Amino acid sequence: MVTARARRRLPIEGGRRLWWGLALLAFVAAVAGGVSALWLSRSPGHSPVAAPPESAPEMLVAGSRGVVLYFPDDDGLGMVTEELLLPSRDRLDEDVLSVMSALQRGPRAARTAAALPAGSRPLGVFLDRATGHVVVDWSRELITGQPGGSAAELATLTSILRTLSWNFPELATCTLLVEGAPVSTLAGHLDADHPFILKRWR
Repeated sequence: MVTARARRRLPIEGGRRLWWGLALLAFVAAVAGGVSALWLSRSPGHSPVAAPPESAPEMLVAGSRGVVLYFPDDDGLGMVTEELLLPSRDRLDEDVLSVMSALQRGPRAARTAAALPAGSRPLGVFLDRATGHVVVDWSRELITGQPGGSAAELATLTSILRTLSWNFPELATCTLLVEGAPVSTLAGHLDADHPFILKRWR
């Protein structure tokens, strides 16, 4: 004979048995799944799939920009390049000024000549984003420090314009100023009183 107290406990005991049964089934399924995955990974034609890395390695450090600078070869027969990282806040005008300053500091490698006269430095950069036009204002040494001769003048222009064209493809044309004023030439051989089309200097 089942007492009233026993009758009240029957549903609870039945629930416990049901819970343990479900837990046992889940455990068996997990073990079976693990064994199946292990067998597939070792079977011919199957290879384990690696999880993607949490973060792919970056070529550039955050807050930097990789640039290419053009310098005259020391034999005067061509141009050579140097690559380096410059700090960047991803602002075009600041980046142009930074690259021009790096060009003014000169090359690090041997057998490479300086592109710009000693003492010359970029004073400012002005952009027209709608047209892709950039104006670079230089100190007077860009003219007064020219050694003379068309080869040196061409080397200066080529270094500036090719460096701009290569690193900033969004720019289309460039005007050079000296101390805030337009100039007709740097050393008397090449015209500089008009905007230069950058793609022609690549």
